[in-house]
Amino acid sequence: MTTGFTKRTTFIVADADRASRFYRDVFGWTVWYDNRLGVREGFPPCAPDGQQAHLVMLKARDPKIGMLGFLAYEGFTPADIPDHRERETLRRGDAVLVMEADDVEATHERAKTAGARIVNPPTRWTVPSPKGGDLEIYSMSMFDPEGIYSEISQSR
Repeated sequence: MTTGFTKRTTFIVADADRASRFYRDVFGWTVWYDNRLGVREGFPPCAPDGQQAHLVMLKARDPKIGMLGFLAYEGFTPADIPDHRERETLRRGDAVLVMEADDVEATHERAKTAGARIVNPPTRWTVPSPKGGDLEIYSMSMFDPEGIYSEISQSR
């Protein structure tokens, strides 16, 4: 049986508008969905059944696999990651959002301006290629204002 890997990744955030604005401003993504809805208990497992939430979904270049969602509950606060704005490391179970950029230098500048905490500025390094030999990577990494960690690479 063959199934698709992902439709989108959704992060639970404090403010869906603020979180989505960062990715619109830094990466130029566009809003695909913006609505308020009642959630079902267990989807995801952190809010009671019927809790109202605001869900914003953004699309990147490929709308089939390039979707990113932000879900913020209204009148309910799920458990928070302590000091998420000051995170230095990831923990088991944390996600790594991996994205492609046309210009890592410009993305780096926009991310700093938009409030990201840069972990690694644009850096060149090599990794083993899946086809043999080495693959040169030009990438940066950051925590966005919500504490979501991502790595951004420029294609060659």
